[in-house]
Amino acid sequence: MKHYCILLAVMVTVAIGTASAQKGLQGIGVNIGMLTNLVDELENVSLHDHVAPIIDVKYQYGISKIYRIEPYVSVKKLEGEVGFGAGINNHFFFRGIKRFRPYGLVGIGYNSMKFTDIQWVVQPIPVESHGLYVRGGLGIDYRFTHQWSMQAELSCDWHIGGEYVFVFIPFKVGVAYNF
Repeated sequence: MKHYCILLAVMVTVAIGTASAQKGLQGIGVNIGMLTNLVDELENVSLHDHVAPIIDVKYQYGISKIYRIEPYVSVKKLEGEVGFGAGINNHFFFRGIKRFRPYGLVGIGYNSMKFTDIQWVVQPIPVESHGLYVRGGLGIDYRFTHQWSMQAELSCDWHIGGEYVFVFIPFKVGVAYNF
């Protein structure tokens, strides 16, 4: 009887430890990708043909098996200038801990952009936009091992702060080291 109690205690400890490890899984990583502008409010100006590179550095923390938060900072090169951003994404997984997990993405952040090469009718004008944005999209998370995973995301960013309204469509792929 004593052996069964010890075995039960070990099994419960292992089960709790495994659940905690999956629930509190953390990761650090990098995303790289491209973004394009879908909508802008600049008259006689179109940024639609421009594609800009973007790099994110991210931290991931699993709140539960189906919910993860991801604070990040990003750098993008738009129209010859560098833009900076920071925010937090919320990943809502469509299924629990598995090797391949699709997720919905909702986030909010702050972005600082400056365009100096925009042609307004005849002469270039500088345009700056600083403010909040909201993000919505879809992504996938694929685990190579327990420590390494890859993500791919397609989202839509609505820049609602600042003088102008922009809607960007970023596509990013990334890798994360999980611990």
